Amino acid sequence: MTPESWLEAHAYLRPVAELSAEVERAAAEIAVPEVPLPDWDDYRADFLAGVTLLQSTEAAVDLDPGGRMAAALIERLALARSSGWLAAEARALHAELQPDPHAARRITAGAARCRYCPGRVRASRMARAAPIAPAS
Repeated sequence: MTPESWLEAHAYLRPVAELSAEVERAAAEIAVPEVPLPDWDDYRADFLAGVTLLQSTEAAVDLDPGGRMAAALIERLALARSSGWLAAEARALHAELQPDPHAARRITAGAARCRYCPGRVRASRMARAAPIAPAS
């Protein structure tokens, strides 16, 4: 079964498929930075104690590259020539984030506070050492 034939049988999901395709096209144009792996030796004791990587206070998981990629994706979607609610929302979000030199960090901090995220991800030790004030 092809994705198109599946969508014909489930037409109510077509808007979700179109949204997904638009985001995937924009994401394909974004550079993916090299991300360092956590120091597994620092995480070893937590691992043996059953603590997940993202819940570990010892493992440094650097989320900043993800924040930069999210900001780049928002920018791509905002500058795209599409219309509709995704374009409008992306443009509004981009307009809010654009003047902030720490926008990527704000995105990362938002993900770290997300109560719906499993494991409540955190920024790296370096990011925790230098908190960013909310944009004014």
